[in-house]
Amino acid sequence: MDLEILKYLRYIFPALLIFLHTYHFYVQPFRYCDKEECFMLLPFRCDNIFFALIIILIVLEILYLAYISSHEQIFTNLPEQWWYVIPFLALGVIHILRQDPKKVEEDGSYKVKPDNIMERDTRISFMSVTLAILIIGILFEIGISLYNRIDTSNLKESIESNIFFRDKVDNKYFIYAMVRLIAVPIILFYRYTYDNFGACKYDLPFNWN
Repeated sequence: MDLEILKYLRYIFPALLIFLHTYHFYVQPFRYCDKEECFMLLPFRCDNIFFALIIILIVLEILYLAYISSHEQIFTNLPEQWWYVIPFLALGVIHILRQDPKKVEEDGSYKVKPDNIMERDTRISFMSVTLAILIIGILFEIGISLYNRIDTSNLKESIESNIFFRDKVDNKYFIYAMVRLIAVPIILFYRYTYDNFGACKYDLPFNWN
C-alpha cells in the first residue's frame, strides 16, 4: 500500500470517530431525559452523564489527533494546526444540540418520539460498528508503529519501546495515544445500555421503547 495513503488513513480514523460520536449524541434518547439519579453508582442526571461520555470520547480522539500531528503531517501547505477545525466543528454542533432540548417525562400519556432518535436495534448496531472502527484504528496504528521496527531477539522490549512510535514522540503524545483505549469500555457501556434499554428506566414515555 502506498505510504501516502497510510498517512491519510491515520487521520481518517479519528476524524470519522469524531463524526460518529457527534452524530450519536444527536440520535440518542438521553438528550431528552432529566431523571435526577440515572444509575445507583452514578447518582447524576441522565442527560449530563451521557453528555459527559460523548465529550470524553471526542476529547480522546482530539488527543489522538494531537499525537498523530506531532510527527506526521499530510497537508504541508497548511498550518500544522489545520486539524483543529475538526473538533471545533464537532464541539460546536454538540453545543448547539445541547442548548435547551425539550425534556420529556413519563406521565402515562402518549408522546411522539422525536424523528431524530434512532431505533433501539439500530443504536445497538451503530455502537457495534463504532467499536469495530475504533479497534481497527487502534490495531492499524499499532501495526504501522511496529512495522519493520521489531527486534525479534528482544521482542518484549522492542514492542514496548516502539509501539505508538514511543521512540519518536514526546512522552505526553505517547500518553495521548494510550489513553484512547479508554474509549473501548465507554462504547461497551453504551452498547450494554442499549441492549438493556427500557424507556421506563429513564422516566421516558413508554412508547419510546
